[in-house]
Amino acid sequence: MFRRILFATDFSPHAEMAKKVAADLAKGNSGKHLWVLTVLEPIEEPLWATEEPAGVSEEAWEALQKKETRELEAEKRAHLHQDIADLRNLGVAVTEMVREGDPAEEIVAAAQEVEADVIVMGSHSNRSIWDVVLGSVTEHVIKHAPCPVIAVSHTPEQAANGKEGPILLVTDFSPASEKAIHVAASLAKEQKTKLIVLSVVGRGLGMRAAQPALANLVEELRGQGLEVEGLIRKGRRGQIYPPIVQTAEERHAKMIVMGSHSRLTIYDVVLGYVAENVSKHAPCPVLIVSDHSVE
Repeated sequence: MFRRILFATDFSPHAEMAKKVAADLAKGNSGKHLWVLTVLEPIEEPLWATEEPAGVSEEAWEALQKKETRELEAEKRAHLHQDIADLRNLGVAVTEMVREGDPAEEIVAAAQEVEADVIVMGSHSNRSIWDVVLGSVTEHVIKHAPCPVIAVSHTPEQAANGKEGPILLVTDFSPASEKAIHVAASLAKEQKTKLIVLSVVGRGLGMRAAQPALANLVEELRGQGLEVEGLIRKGRRGQIYPPIVQTAEERHAKMIVMGSHSRLTIYDVVLGYVAENVSKHAPCPVLIVSDHSVE
């Protein structure tokens, strides 16, 4: 399904896991291609100092900045070349990309440039106060990318546990979910994998409305020749993601597929961005299909 794959890396442990996911997607059928992107960020000041020390001239200070920038750039390029070599040894057709600037913006721009079908990237599970205020790189990419995004934050042990598991499709029957349904069904067919369809609802009317909608969706997907199971789990307002993560753990899912809305309300900010939270806590890769991707 995905033939033009963009893997964005910062060479962190989560990015290393994301590299394996990207490689698995890029292997196999001819015609697939993988772009490996790293973004060089400008250094405003040496990392070991927060202010210009006394007795250091402006020229010396600028020289320190340039020296550290060169060293970090050389280190990143060395990591990038090693990743490229590893992927080529796996038989993957790969091209390296290096861009400068804000990582989130450059990842989106690179995806547009290469007309990527999907972006694969690591998602850090520890969310700082700056992520809350400014928004994380992953969150920005999910909201603005022209294609689906696979966010990876699981461990090697979790990856092995879900290697042969089903695909978990999460739906709230919204327009964004409709696109996610199409993507999940295509992946399940391609990988000959069971599909579990999960809806997380509140009490009362939410449950009563979800039951017939889920039954109809399961029947429709089975009509496409897929092995499908439907599940409904209860969640609390602002705590939708825990039942999703728990189901993925219990069923040893190999991937979660879900929709995401690109426009957030104040309630999303206060209560938590579901797709972002799932991507940071899931035991497997999370494929997020926004309401403006997969046109």
